[in-house]
Amino acid sequence: FDHVTICLTNQQVDKLNEHHLQSLPGPDFVLLASDIVCASTPADFDYAAVEKLGFKQRLVLRIGCRVMMTYNHPSRAYVNGTMGTVESITGHDLSKPTVTVRVDDGGPIIYVRPEKFTVSAPNGGTIFQREQLPVTLCFAMTAHRNVGLSVCGVWLLLQESPSKQGDIVRKFWSAPWLQGALYTTMSRVGRSDRIKIFPMRNTNGDIKKLSPVFYMNQTCVAFDDKCQDEDILVRLQRSVPSGSSRAKPECPRRIESTSPESRDSRLESVMHSVVANAENEVILALHYSSSKSRSVRKAIPTPKCD
Repeated sequence: FDHVTICLTNQQVDKLNEHHLQSLPGPDFVLLASDIVCASTPADFDYAAVEKLGFKQRLVLRIGCRVMMTYNHPSRAYVNGTMGTVESITGHDLSKPTVTVRVDDGGPIIYVRPEKFTVSAPNGGTIFQREQLPVTLCFAMTAHRNVGLSVCGVWLLLQESPSKQGDIVRKFWSAPWLQGALYTTMSRVGRSDRIKIFPMRNTNGDIKKLSPVFYMNQTCVAFDDKCQDEDILVRLQRSVPSGSSRAKPECPRRIESTSPESRDSRLESVMHSVVANAENEVILALHYSSSKSRSVRKAIPTPKCD
């Protein structure tokens, strides 16, 4: 299925994107940025930061390569994060090249031209300016880069994790900069059958061997347990009598009160009872998946880190 490969480091991403590019037929299109260095540009100006923001000094593309926009177009023709496939490149030997991109999921054809990225001084002056196509290869990207995106599929490439390196992997996953990375990656897709994780150990049914591929933050685990224990839905589930999904409502057909006020009061009580039982049934049905996932999570041992 169509997918984006998600890695944990920029080094992995660059390597996979280069491999993707070289696997395509046809020549390279090398597109160089036009920089304006001002008198106020400091000697230690961070050019690498400009690259990370999606305006590369040297951009190499091929027809058929996967790309992502890194700029919000003023007319909303595309936004930061729009992904697609390059269909043509014209004017690459001139100062104003145009890249034609077919947007994913049956989206429109868009025409991407160089845009200006300006670094301004606090007083409003210009420190640095770069003009370049706001495009980056996106066959692979980091877990942090895909925050806020929705993609059709994910292949998650983890660090190699042989059993003998368990302690190393545990320490790696417990690093602060990786907090929430796994959730971020796996929640980009709306269907579980469009998520593949590599490498996964062959555990032969032994769930203990799954660790330490994944690391669960102990503070988050404790908070999740607290929320589950104090959840009103859980308390409602516990209040349902054993062997019965709901209490039987009183039958309203046998009302023998001679007082109209008493009869109306009892009818109102019966109606409230019926509504309450129906609400409890719906709430418990909605909560079923939550309580089930909790029991599965508790079955997997959580590794302890030094």
